[in-house]
Amino acid sequence: MPRVKAAHRKRSYAPKSRSGCITCKCLSGPSRKCDGYATENIPENDSQGLLLVRLPEYSAISGDELRAFQFFNEHTLSQLPGFHSCEFWDVIVRQIAHEDVAVRHALVALAALHENFAAKGDSSSKSRTPETEHFALRQYNLAIQRHLQQIAAATLDNSNTKRLELERYLVSSLIFICIEIIRGHFASCMSLLKRTFGIFADLTKDVPKGQRPPGGLLEIFERQLNRLEAQSIVLIGYDAWDGQEAHARESQATVTVRRQPVLPAIPEAFSTATEARDCFESYMHAFALATARQSDDAVVDDSDTDTAMSQNKSPNAYLNGFGRWSHALDATMQHAQTNDSNTSPPNEKEKEKERCASLVLHMHRLMVSTSVDLLSRQQTPTDTDVQMSWDKYTNVFEEVVKIGESILSPTSSPSPYSVVADASHSISPPKAKMRPYFTLDIGVVAPLYDIARRCRDPHVRRRAIGLLYAYPRQEGMYNGVLAARVAERVVQIEENGLGHVSSATDIPDWARISDVHPVFDFERKRALLCYRRRGTHGAVRKPVQEVMDWD
Repeated sequence: MPRVKAAHRKRSYAPKSRSGCITCKCLSGPSRKCDGYATENIPENDSQGLLLVRLPEYSAISGDELRAFQFFNEHTLSQLPGFHSCEFWDVIVRQIAHEDVAVRHALVALAALHENFAAKGDSSSKSRTPETEHFALRQYNLAIQRHLQQIAAATLDNSNTKRLELERYLVSSLIFICIEIIRGHFASCMSLLKRTFGIFADLTKDVPKGQRPPGGLLEIFERQLNRLEAQSIVLIGYDAWDGQEAHARESQATVTVRRQPVLPAIPEAFSTATEARDCFESYMHAFALATARQSDDAVVDDSDTDTAMSQNKSPNAYLNGFGRWSHALDATMQHAQTNDSNTSPPNEKEKEKERCASLVLHMHRLMVSTSVDLLSRQQTPTDTDVQMSWDKYTNVFEEVVKIGESILSPTSSPSPYSVVADASHSISPPKAKMRPYFTLDIGVVAPLYDIARRCRDPHVRRRAIGLLYAYPRQEGMYNGVLAARVAERVVQIEENGLGHVSSATDIPDWARISDVHPVFDFERKRALLCYRRRGTHGAVRKPVQEVMDWD
């Protein structure tokens, strides 16, 4: 089609409308009023296509809310799933927020609190202000109010309406749990987690796990809740956690008895690191529950499982499952290395995430392997308290620390932390550190904390503590900085009065402590540190309690 110069173009004449103004056509007198244009009767379309989705009224959203949404999309979304892709946060939650006001307010509150959380320790940041905190709490209260209204209005039958309300309830509850975690209110978080388990059980009581769509909303929820439950048991012990469960049953009629975990089949190799993580967490969660209750309640759903695994379900059977998982992870990592050169440049970011996700699993695998090996070498029940046995795994602990350094600081070598044990055994946090990181995924905090407690080599354990300080991370219930403070105190207790400590052999058995269990009081910025320790000539470790304060 030939182009015409702008100066030579002529616009063809056309009336302003096809029908024109009816009154103006008939009457032109100044005393008559125009009756307007004729209304065209457009037939209604009975098709229910795009009209099913109701977009949010963005005109009713304030500037602060839009800013919070932007922070959520740019920062929170990339951190919550860790090194894994998660359709739940990327797609499902944002879709529900378009339709559900409670979820929308909850996301705004979470984003605002996350922005404040990320600005901690950054004196140049202007985003961490009391106004932001107050705005987040107002949004949180609005979300709770609307959340309760929806539950009260939900139908009591088994209709799709009730199911939809329960699913939205679960989404809101999980966001509320994130809010309580990021605020440091772990008691409230655990109480809310227990109640969410009750709603989840009510929602799934008529849906066998084998009939749930793989990768569906219910499966995603179950993984998130189980991960948080396992962390809660580690933090407060199973007895305290079980007590919260009993209280939840008494205070809420809708809470029903939960299903026992169903263990997945373990393939020869995993297709992705995410699949490997999900399988690992399923077995570790079932093992934690079974050993904590001193019973074996998990139900096995694995046609290739050993006879002992499917019938007796003893702790050794879970360990056998861990062995098969470990072999599958090896095959997965080897396959990834083989195909590494075939990856196109545009996938470099995803390839790096997959690499880090696999390395995180390798860290956990190495730490679990040390515990499994130690258990296999036990001769008597008293051997479980022989702290000197950890010294044989110093090389493994050092390898785990190196992996952590490669994940957190891939462009630099050792952690920015003093690794020399001086005469006073003082440990100072690094002056420079990264901005805090918030995720619900498993990560590096738990392995590094375990190394700082178990490894008595002064250099290795200080490198682990240095990473926890330099890269502050909140991984679910686990706070890296608080873990570093506890580990730092453990080092001081064990090395106090020993002079210069240059290796693990310089710390005798009587100086070592075990069963370290901190109870945090976040409002007073203190913790009650509970542990066991032998006297100089004592044969039995006795319980000790002391108060830790921090600035």
